[in-house]
Amino acid sequence: MNGSGFDSLTRSLADRPSRRRVLAALLGTVTAGLAGVAGRGADAAGRCKTVGQVCKTTADCCPIENNNYCDTSTKKATCQHCATTVCGGACVDTTSNGSHCGGCGNVCTGGSSCVNGACRCGTGEHRDATGACVCPDTSCPHPEFGDDVREFCCPDFVCDPDTDQCRACSPRYGTCGYTLPGGIGQDPDLCCGDQQCLNGVCYTKCADDADCDTAGGEFCCDRFAVCLTDATACN
Repeated sequence: MNGSGFDSLTRSLADRPSRRRVLAALLGTVTAGLAGVAGRGADAAGRCKTVGQVCKTTADCCPIENNNYCDTSTKKATCQHCATTVCGGACVDTTSNGSHCGGCGNVCTGGSSCVNGACRCGTGEHRDATGACVCPDTSCPHPEFGDDVREFCCPDFVCDPDTDQCRACSPRYGTCGYTLPGGIGQDPDLCCGDQQCLNGVCYTKCADDADCDTAGGEFCCDRFAVCLTDATACN
């Protein structure tokens, strides 16, 4: 090998990075990356309230990082751990919550209920074209006095004596009256649940004011043992 060739070879070898230098560079990159991750974790840990600490909103408790939420049901709101799912700042059970059925924000509509994380109609019901839960056969035998208005309809449906059609039971303040030849009849079974039918209207039964929606202006009328809002109706 002549002199010029030897010089070129030594320069080429000198320009190549050594294995030690390459490994050192890679190690430095990895270390820097890990330090960044650790830094971000430290930042999250520093700003997250822990269980039992006072909070203003669920965001203070870092629900994404640890599934905690801000419990505002007590006088002093504190972070608590949610054993189920945090949705909309609250701890909910998505297997039975009609507003978060199967996941946050999935609302059950049309009279359906959340069962095992899915919106389902009641036994014997199906969804019609509008998505509402209805009985397969909406007609029912005309109920005579003393007949069970629920016998031929789906759960929570009643046979309306005025139309001979199955309809949803009447909620509080709904109608429980129907037309009779020469008069008006009423049936508490046309009401949902264990309500009382008074003058053709469904009312919540009560023993005292604690059974009524006092915040909404209701009181327990001792005379009829129902919750009313009009004091004159209790006379």
